[in-house]
Amino acid sequence: MGFLQLNFPLSSPEESPTITPAPSDHYSIAVPGPKTLKRLLTMKTKLFILFLLAGTCSLWGQDRSATVEEAVARQTAHFDLRPDQVEKMYVIEERRERNLTEIEVLRESDYHLYLRKKQAIRTHIQGNIRQVLDKEQRLVLDQDVRQYRENTSNLIREMRQQGKSKEEIELMLLERG
Repeated sequence: MGFLQLNFPLSSPEESPTITPAPSDHYSIAVPGPKTLKRLLTMKTKLFILFLLAGTCSLWGQDRSATVEEAVARQTAHFDLRPDQVEKMYVIEERRERNLTEIEVLRESDYHLYLRKKQAIRTHIQGNIRQVLDKEQRLVLDQDVRQYRENTSNLIREMRQQGKSKEEIELMLLERG
């Protein structure tokens, strides 16, 4: 059975350590030179600071807006969410808020694009919520979707009776969300 000996060059920190078979039955490790030791300590210090900052940022990230809190509270009551589902719902609602904030600049420059993106966010978030819910809770969501579609259909019918154009109806539906 052969053992290995690690040889660290003391002359130049750029040279890599060499591994050779050890002449005896024990490990022999040479102590790195002062430049290599300084580089290792610096790297360890950098990693420590990185993990410290990451931990601090995650604590700061716990601040949630009132709209997110309100939306999650409303959904928790409506769907009777479990604690693990509530945490996932916070992520979904924070994403919704962030996405809506990002497209807010389009409200003034391209209103129709803004409304289409808002509708896409609504559809995407609804799909994310569906993935979080279990079978019984999905029945409640399906009932909500059915009710939304019926209300939309009734609204379209009313607007046609009022003589609104197709473009006006589409714009109203996009604004409705």
